Amino acid sequence: MILQGVPPQRIGAGRYGNCLIFGLWCWITRGGYLILRRSHHGWWPHILWCADLGTAAVEHYVPLAYSAHYAGSHKLLFRGYVSRVERP
Repeated sequence: MILQGVPPQRIGAGRYGNCLIFGLWCWITRGGYLILRRSHHGWWPHILWCADLGTAAVEHYVPLAYSAHYAGSHKLLFRGYVSRVERP
């Protein structure tokens, strides 16, 4: 659930990566927590990073565009951006 009137922030658009690389890099360099959940776009897992569970502000790496069909290579490495979302 996204707070009404608070759109997610886009950071670093256009770089290649995936949610696992981004999540591990944040965890190693900044500490915090990794959150594992099922992707909204398929059966595969999705990794989110959170600095503090009390604030529940999460960051995760998402694609610029989602593929309409299953393409394994697209899930491994894709052009995307970091989305920062404040959760209630």
